[in-house]
Amino acid sequence: MVTALVFGGNVADAGARGAVAGASSGAVVGGMSGAQRDKQKEQKQAADQDADLTKLRQEIGDDAFDGVVALAKCKHAVAIANADVAMQSSNPDYALAGLWIGVLSSADQRNETAARARFPEIIARDKQIGSEAEAEQAMREALNQLMDIREAYDLPKVCPS
Repeated sequence: MVTALVFGGNVADAGARGAVAGASSGAVVGGMSGAQRDKQKEQKQAADQDADLTKLRQEIGDDAFDGVVALAKCKHAVAIANADVAMQSSNPDYALAGLWIGVLSSADQRNETAARARFPEIIARDKQIGSEAEAEQAMREALNQLMDIREAYDLPKVCPS
């Protein structure tokens, strides 16, 4: 979900490939064509990621989206502030996203008691979660994904205390 665009990176630069080798003009032309295809592929991937981010922003709203970005950057106070605003939304999807960001922010700060205290609200609002065990599993999976995203972008997997 979160890409280099969220973190200010350049997806095309991150995916740049090596130089073309070969003495003959045929090899150089072939290499240039291959490089052009690689660049086109990278541009398509960047466009797809941009589209995915736009779709995510539309699905969860601006406040929750900003909260996700802040959470990935270990800015918990900002994430929680955005989550609180999102939870006030009249759009139930935005409000649910805000609730989840609040839960994940608490859990990411190693305050799992506070995170679990919100499970009844998660169960009441999230149609895909029917029990505290399912909420726990969803929270664990989301935290693991968050750590993987951080690691992929050279951020600390676990936020400093």
